[in-house]
Amino acid sequence: MGQAKARAKARQRFRDQGEYEQNFVAKFNALTTSCLAFDEGNRWEAPRIATEICNFCHDGKSTSILSVLELKRHLSFECSKVPDDNRNLIDAFPLVSIRIGSEQAGYLPTLDRSGPNDEIEKLSFRQWWKSPVIRKAFSPRLFLQGILGKEIQEWIVESMLQHGLAKDRLTLQAKIASSKLSPGIMFSREQITKDLRNTEGGHIGKSVPLALDWFNSLENSPWQFLDSKGNVTEMSSTVYSATIRQIGHELLRALQRSQPERLNECTEYLPGNLVSSQSPQRNRQTTTAKVI
Repeated sequence: MGQAKARAKARQRFRDQGEYEQNFVAKFNALTTSCLAFDEGNRWEAPRIATEICNFCHDGKSTSILSVLELKRHLSFECSKVPDDNRNLIDAFPLVSIRIGSEQAGYLPTLDRSGPNDEIEKLSFRQWWKSPVIRKAFSPRLFLQGILGKEIQEWIVESMLQHGLAKDRLTLQAKIASSKLSPGIMFSREQITKDLRNTEGGHIGKSVPLALDWFNSLENSPWQFLDSKGNVTEMSSTVYSATIRQIGHELLRALQRSQPERLNECTEYLPGNLVSSQSPQRNRQTTTAKVI
């Protein structure tokens, strides 16, 4: 085994700084191209967007571009503050808006738009990458009765404790019983990006994370829309794909602000107008949609 590793190492070389800089330009261009293609209606670009986000951000067996260029500590992300939806009894996905037309409806990234009451916050890379941006809600009654299934019950507890919503399991149960919290599973930018990359992007997984079934399936959309004739219409995009697109937008904007000198050779990122004259509805506002 030791000789095999030595031979493998002998057949490799280390990249130089110039190659890292070329890689930055190539990946910025790839992410920009996929994001703009998504805006033009190519929703299948979402896994490619997730793959390029991981190339910039995820450190695993290989090192991310932001790490090799020592950029993570220099990045600042300006985002609409994610509201505290931990008492909400419906799913929450605050990076996404809903466009409702007479014949079609769909989920869209908010891009640079924010609501009149939205508060803009600046986040470090770690805060941005680790903070939850999708929340799957569950019935408090079913949770307290323990009939959601052992794995889901444990997942809810683990997720809520991980995000500091209670100090221990007993306190969490008490808060849910007193309606101070509702049970839910939170998904961070890191988690949903890696899940999509590993399932449909750079890798084709044999198994599918439940989050993709919940939020990346048109059939399982948490909202139901009726056209002008009263017929149920299929959504034009999913919560998951629109959230991935928004994460790509936030990353590109952060790089534009902090690394202008590196962008001279890059494709210009000018996001298209995803929303027509019809105003987008944020999912936490009242819409004409019917929850199913």
